[in-house]
Order: sequence, then C-alpha cells, then structure tokens
Amino acid sequence: MDTNQLLSDLARAADAVKPAQEYCFLWVDWWATCMTKAEWSGWMQAFGSVAAIVGAVLLTEHQIRHDKEAAKLAARDAERRKIVRTTHHLIAITKDLKGRVYHVKNVLTDGKYEGKYPVSNLEKIAKSIEERYETMLEPDAYEFLSGPTVNLIVGLSGSIFGLTRLADGVAQSTKEKSGSDLTPVPVNPNQSSTQIFDNLMSKLQELIDQLMALRKSIDVDQEKA
Repeated sequence: MDTNQLLSDLARAADAVKPAQEYCFLWVDWWATCMTKAEWSGWMQAFGSVAAIVGAVLLTEHQIRHDKEAAKLAARDAERRKIVRTTHHLIAITKDLKGRVYHVKNVLTDGKYEGKYPVSNLEKIAKSIEERYETMLEPDAYEFLSGPTVNLIVGLSGSIFGLTRLADGVAQSTKEKSGSDLTPVPVNPNQSSTQIFDNLMSKLQELIDQLMALRKSIDVDQEKA
C-alpha cells in the first residue's frame, strides 16, 4: 500500500466518524435548537403522535358537547310540543263547555225555545257538560299550568255541577208533571237564572284567555331560542 492510498483511506475513515450535519430551528445556533436530520425526524414523529392524540381527544369532547346540546334541544322541543298539545286540548274542551252552557242557558231562559226542546235532550246535554268538565281534571293536564289556572279549573266544579243539577231538576220536575220525557222544557227567563249561566261563561272565558296566553308564550320562547 503506497502513501497516497493510505492517506485516502485515512481521509475516508475521518469522514465516516465525522459528526452528522446539524440543522438549527429558525437558524438559532444553540445546542437546544440544533439537531441532525434523524433527530428532527424523530421529534416530528413524536409531535405528530401527540398532536393526533390531542386532536382525537378534542374531537371527542366536541362530539360529546354537541350530542348533549342536541339532546337538550330535543328535550325542550318535546316538552314544547307536549305543552302545545295540552293547551290546545284544554282550550278546545273549555270552548266546547262554554258553547254547551250557552245552549242550556238559551233552552232554559230564551223564549224562542219554549215548547220546542224536550226534557230528554236537556238531560243529555247536562250530563255531557259534566262529563266534558271531568276530562279537564286529568292529572296530565296540570303539568304545565300555573297555580291560578289550576285553581280556576278546580273552582269551576261547583258551578258546573250546580248547573247540571239545575238542568236535571228542571227535567225531572217536568217529567213528573207530564209523565213524558218528550215534554218541552219550560222557559224561565228570570234574572237569577240568567246570572248563573253568565257567571259560569265568564269563568270559562277567563280560563280560555289564560290558556291562550300560555300558548302564545310558547311561541315567544321558541322565537327567542
């Protein structure tokens, strides 16, 4: 082996053990920011793994929050629909009751019905008023109603049952005298009889107004949401 070849081998050996070139972050020549390509590659892989884990955690948390919010919205919407159904049901019943009470008032106090309305029909409508009112006393109807509205509904019981007893009494008295349930209902247009019906219809209208206010408040709350 000649001298030139020996020197060449020594140079190659020196290059082989020479430290790898380092690359500095933002060209800041400081030991903590300068690494070789292999070291930078390792760190980037580590950063990528951590970022992937953090991203997965954040995405999961976001999905959980989204699902919870969606569940809350669905629950509120279901409750709103239930309130709407309840108020519509009660409004329909109350309006129907008011119409039936008005009809009985006319039968008993309005001269145009004299001699035309059999007592059997009066008994039927009196019973229907009582049964119709009883449907308003179902527990589910009170879940979304205010205290004053509930008190108003319950307070109607005396007037409703008093009215039906009055109608039944007139019907029974008329049948006993005539011996037939086809006998026309006698008309008695006195002030006290008329006042009984007017007071009851006034209470029913007050209930309708309160239920309508509740129904409108639902629409307002939905618009705000």
